[in-house]
Amino acid sequence: DYGFAPYGAIGDTVFWDANANGGQDWNEKGIPGVTVQLYYDTGLSNGVYDAGDILITSNVTDSAGHYLFGGLLASNYLVRVDPASSPITNAVLRADPQMDGEPCPYPPVPGATCDGATGVTILPGTSFMGADFGYQPLGVIGDLVWVDLDGDGRDEVLATALGSLPACGGGEP
Repeated sequence: DYGFAPYGAIGDTVFWDANANGGQDWNEKGIPGVTVQLYYDTGLSNGVYDAGDILITSNVTDSAGHYLFGGLLASNYLVRVDPASSPITNAVLRADPQMDGEPCPYPPVPGATCDGATGVTILPGTSFMGADFGYQPLGVIGDLVWVDLDGDGRDEVLATALGSLPACGGGEP
């Protein structure tokens, strides 16, 4: 007699969470080119990226932001988004699988479960397709600054556009 245990899989999407609500909405696109890492969760076996976890492989998200780790034996795994991936280097993590659909706090709170990683236990033949991570790009504030020569508050032919100006806060230049 021979025993057979079907393989498992882990995957899903890294996406732009533009409205920072912690979930991927119909109009929020996946992020291509993000490196996602798969570890054996052997450190403290707690579902948190820590010393002792062993890197198995890496995957890069496709044009729709999807990734998949297939052919997995039953074990405890950790999926981690590499924060140094160029598409998300300056973005803010807003959706993490451990938050159960709730948005990650911003600014980040020490000890919060929003860490860009999630622990997954795979049993024979099981798949977990809920390892989604959402990022919010840094915003840009701006438009047109001009000298309003006639004082009417409108950008007209007489107005002179100004180049880039430094931003300031609190009324201080």
